[in-house]
Amino acid sequence: MNDLITADGEVLPAMSDEMFGADVLGYSEKSDDSLIPVLSILQDNSGEVKKKHERYVEGSEAGMFIIRSLQMVFPAETPIVFQPCGFSHVWVEWTGEPGEGGAPVAQYPYDARPASAEEIISKDGKREWRMPENNNRLVETRHHFGNVIRGEGEVTPVVIAMSGTNHSVSRQWTAMMKQFRVPGKNVKAPAFMRTYDLSTVFTQKGSQSWYKFKVKDAGWVTSRQLLEDGFAFAKAIAANEVRAGTDNDGADVGTDDSDAPI
Repeated sequence: MNDLITADGEVLPAMSDEMFGADVLGYSEKSDDSLIPVLSILQDNSGEVKKKHERYVEGSEAGMFIIRSLQMVFPAETPIVFQPCGFSHVWVEWTGEPGEGGAPVAQYPYDARPASAEEIISKDGKREWRMPENNNRLVETRHHFGNVIRGEGEVTPVVIAMSGTNHSVSRQWTAMMKQFRVPGKNVKAPAFMRTYDLSTVFTQKGSQSWYKFKVKDAGWVTSRQLLEDGFAFAKAIAANEVRAGTDNDGADVGTDDSDAPI
């Protein structure tokens, strides 16, 4: 057995081949155990912006971004630099009603909506899908996976869940990504080769108001490390090794957008 040499030149003790078996990894390779945190928008009724709420975060305001599972809030004045790496179109099953503290309990591929689901007209005249056995809501959601780039190339993998009024933002963003070609080659550029500035925009319709995503192209990724990070993340998503997490604050307007005008 030979010693192992790391990329940094560190020497590790020799190890037998049986020590690298899948049964001794010590971690799960199931996608359900590798959930990617959600990047959300704080709304006027988000707990984090209410001073007397148990989830209040000092300095937070509606229109800011938040990664709740990591307790990270981003100032609204500065756009987030984002490197997209993957996409999925799903149905998210939610308990409860918008504004009542519902929670996501399951996800289904968009083309595999549960056979028992029924389309109904809600009390406010909207069309929506329900699970008749428990009256849970099914919310059509577009997931954009990618890296939030902070500081000197530090990346935080997240997923952006777009639904309701953000569906149009998602479609426009996808059309934007499709237009780019690899320089010098007649092939489509993978999404991870470019970055985008993410911000929020205030929207109002009648008595309702909320913040939704705004996306602006920010150019090519020029860092080799960021390209490698994006490529690795894209491969993991394509191989179904990771899965979108869930934001447990379904009561917020804009979290699943089902209570915002569509």
